[in-house]
Amino acid sequence: RSTEYRWGDSNGGGDAFLDHGKKIVDDSLESLVESSDIVIGDASLADVEGPSVVAVLSGFGMNSRSAWDEDSVQAKSGFMSLTGEYDQPPQRLPPWAAEMTGGVAAASLIMAAYIESRSDRCSRFIDFVISDVLTGFIQSQVGRYAATGEVARREGRVKHALRMVPTREGHLYCAPGAVMNVPMKGVAKLTGEPRLADTEFQTAEGRMQNWEEYSELMVNAFRSRSAKEWFTAAEKHHLTFALVQSVDDLYECPQLRARDALVESRGYRFPISGFRIR
Repeated sequence: RSTEYRWGDSNGGGDAFLDHGKKIVDDSLESLVESSDIVIGDASLADVEGPSVVAVLSGFGMNSRSAWDEDSVQAKSGFMSLTGEYDQPPQRLPPWAAEMTGGVAAASLIMAAYIESRSDRCSRFIDFVISDVLTGFIQSQVGRYAATGEVARREGRVKHALRMVPTREGHLYCAPGAVMNVPMKGVAKLTGEPRLADTEFQTAEGRMQNWEEYSELMVNAFRSRSAKEWFTAAEKHHLTFALVQSVDDLYECPQLRARDALVESRGYRFPISGFRIR
């Protein structure tokens, strides 16, 4: 409310500035917070009164004895991105993709709480636990795999670019950014396969029209080294490749084990069809 909204003509944003020692520079911070509609922060906001919505963000909850641990949060977020090529084992993509989805969920919850508070004139307090929210997505992604061994979502056989390739050891995510604009000349230089720099492979349409040749060149080129070796080499060429973990790798994640997030169980095979939700 106190400053001009940067993306429009209305007044929609308030700024509070902190120095490197985390000391308040703006003396009006307290009044600014109390006059705001939505306040998002850490546990220090627990007793704030005035805003329509107060959202406290933490890794494991305000009352948890566990300290904030980014590695553990990222490890749990990896459950969300279970996928794989049509002819490869189930895999997961880098964890930041899941954290972005968790952020969308948080924003949606906060906006819903704000709408409710406007209707009944009562404030809402949200203890938003990042690890709980991300883990809540497990059912949709790995429930079917846990019950029947089926992967719910697969990459298409022919697409704009081959995103995951098998290497001598492990798999590699080799289509950084938008798959429509994969820098194939850089990939050709990295792999030492000059044919990948040919004109027909420079566009998404060209790769799809010549899919068999393109995918064969990619797979053969990356088989010569391990995924970690390719990952290190890609950094030198400024290609944002990523390592891809299998489901088994994820279940052996040391951060999850340390937090007792995984519980050994004999399991239960439940039906995934034959019933309706009315």
